[in-house]
Amino acid sequence: SRDMDIMRTVFPVYRTRSDNKNSRLVQFTSTTLHTRGGKSQNNFASITVAAAWLDEVEKFDLKIGKAGDPLVLARKRLE
Repeated sequence: SRDMDIMRTVFPVYRTRSDNKNSRLVQFTSTTLHTRGGKSQNNFASITVAAAWLDEVEKFDLKIGKAGDPLVLARKRLE
């Protein structure tokens, strides 16, 4: 898919074979994807976003450090 013209337009970060595929920040043509783990309160406090998707929430700790519920922390990061 990296070698298809349309994919290079939508996903410019994947233009070369040497890109860091494990980056916590992926820039697309009209948006940015930030990936963070759900175990550290610093991950929840590091950025403000317009939308958040939490995957496998059932595996999150019920409380993240002294900061509290990870779902509440994620909601606080929304613009």
